[in-house]
Amino acid sequence: MFGVFNSLLTQKKYTECIITHILYHLRDNQKNMLGIFSGESGDMFFRFFKQYLIRIFEAELKDELKKVDVPNNYLYHHISCSFVETLRWWIQS
Repeated sequence: MFGVFNSLLTQKKYTECIITHILYHLRDNQKNMLGIFSGESGDMFFRFFKQYLIRIFEAELKDELKKVDVPNNYLYHHISCSFVETLRWWIQS
């Protein structure tokens, strides 16, 4: 699922489409995803997904974060972790 979007990461206008597309896939397969996410494979998926989101957010926010006096890698990590944990909550609810 992620490989299709790798070439689009540098094009800011596609970031919203990428995330929306991923969310639709997860929603449509919510019952299957719950089983996958409940074990070790879920932890592995979420680690991979966080790294993928960091790349998306880096491409999207690099110019904006020049104005902030916080390390960029901390902000990328915080944003991706918040997103993934919200997603995990949504899938399990």
